[in-house]
Amino acid sequence: MNILVIFPHPDDAALNAGGTLARWASEGHKITAICCTSGNVGTLRRDQTAAEVGAARSAELHAAHTLLGIEETHILNFPDGGVLDFQTLRAALVRCVRQYKPDRVVTMDPWARYEVHSDHTTVGRAAGEAAAFACFPLLYSDQLDSGLCPHHAREVWYMGLLGDRPNMYVNIGDHLDRKIDAVLKFEVSLAILDGLFQAEATPSGEAAMATIKSRAHEWMGGLARRMGKPVGLPAAEAFLTQPCAPGHFDNMSKLYAQMLGEPETEPVVHL
Repeated sequence: MNILVIFPHPDDAALNAGGTLARWASEGHKITAICCTSGNVGTLRRDQTAAEVGAARSAELHAAHTLLGIEETHILNFPDGGVLDFQTLRAALVRCVRQYKPDRVVTMDPWARYEVHSDHTTVGRAAGEAAAFACFPLLYSDQLDSGLCPHHAREVWYMGLLGDRPNMYVNIGDHLDRKIDAVLKFEVSLAILDGLFQAEATPSGEAAMATIKSRAHEWMGGLARRMGKPVGLPAAEAFLTQPCAPGHFDNMSKLYAQMLGEPETEPVVHL
């Protein structure tokens, strides 16, 4: 399959779906990653410029995705920090869908509850719309003039914090270590983990890195095991998937069932 992963900040794909992406890459699927910003405000440090932070995050992104086996990674360089223009972003992502012709689009869930970071919700909404709307030839028709063709993605997979119960679980037991190693490529992730575990050492030096890496395995491994437990998997990542129809998700029967209080269907489990 062609899989297109669209996310706002450099560490989002590895953190939210790194195990699944590594598994898909090992199975021979072609994965293209579209990072919408360079993450150039993603630091609490005061000794770096935005340009320096963006360059560092970009280098971390490529290193992490090489570990995961992602074939192509592109940065669109939209502004970071909650000031994305939705319509401009949506047009750019429709172009990406038409260019890379994905069977599956993976992105953030724009309907996650209490998601305060508008970069996540804006990118998730625009990516979902791009997956469903890129098939219309009269939408952004100038893109067709440049040689692109309309394309219909089959499905959207929402990752990370979800606004509804997951309906898809992927076994990442054989790829969990690779995910954690990829996440640890990011300085932001190291700083978050350092603060989360209130480590004595700062995230520099061999001893500090060993401590943080051990605790990262404990934390992320524990979360993956907890995610897999309800469906009998040793370690999992969970997603909310939606089949695509032109201009819509093909989910009418499910939504009517929810409205009528009918029992939920069982989730799909990739062993």
